Amino acid sequence: MYTDLFKGAAPFYAAYRLRYPSEVIRLVVDRFHLSSQDRVLDVGCGPGQLAIRLADWSKHIVGVDVDKGMLQEASKMANLLKISNIEWKLADVEKFINLQHHESFKLVTIGKSFHWLNRSHFLEKLYPTIQKAGGIAVIDDYQPDNVLEDWQIAFSKVAKKWYGEERRAGSGTYSHPTLSHEEVIEKSPFSIEKVECEPYEHYWTIETLLGHHYSTSYGLKSYLGSNVDDFEAEVKRELLSIHSEGKFKEEIRVKVLLGYK
Repeated sequence: MYTDLFKGAAPFYAAYRLRYPSEVIRLVVDRFHLSSQDRVLDVGCGPGQLAIRLADWSKHIVGVDVDKGMLQEASKMANLLKISNIEWKLADVEKFINLQHHESFKLVTIGKSFHWLNRSHFLEKLYPTIQKAGGIAVIDDYQPDNVLEDWQIAFSKVAKKWYGEERRAGSGTYSHPTLSHEEVIEKSPFSIEKVECEPYEHYWTIETLLGHHYSTSYGLKSYLGSNVDDFEAEVKRELLSIHSEGKFKEEIRVKVLLGYK
């Protein structure tokens, strides 16, 4: 797993990434009958947004991430909320799984990090660490076939002007896998259930759009160098020419892929 993908992004990630819908939390808890006796692993946990939400339904949670800044944000939020049953681990998750010879988990959650992994190999290695009647939950809002709003097209155009046509990822570039998460899980030892959550509308502002952009691997603020002010000014100018009130609607669709052992 890449180690420099989100360098400097953690504060933006913690502040501007969308929260997981309550429907997702209820679904995962109910499907796996989580209780105060169960251990949970959160893969690529970032600033802990998912692990923290599951803390009340678990005995112990391990949140693993390769980015130190993300774990600092996670620890800060957990301490603020006086949550003490989460252990934050700075590690490559695939190497971490290889060391779990004597540990087991009722549930492994994977948010927006699955596409960074060698997915088939990871699931094969993960399967023995899952308890009987346990499983995985891959939570995803990636919708490549969505028809983009005018403001989304405009934002993308400005971003490509300042960041380049290729999607950057750390010191290299990134292309989304051709095989979907669903297809990968279907080929794994897990049996799969796909749940489409109720879509909802979210309204962005210029500030939250920029904050969200800076939270991504391809939109790191550091990539802009001394051009931050010019980039932000152009984003503001272009988007306000589309919606002068500064509110930008997006329909969010979240799906959960449940893999049962």
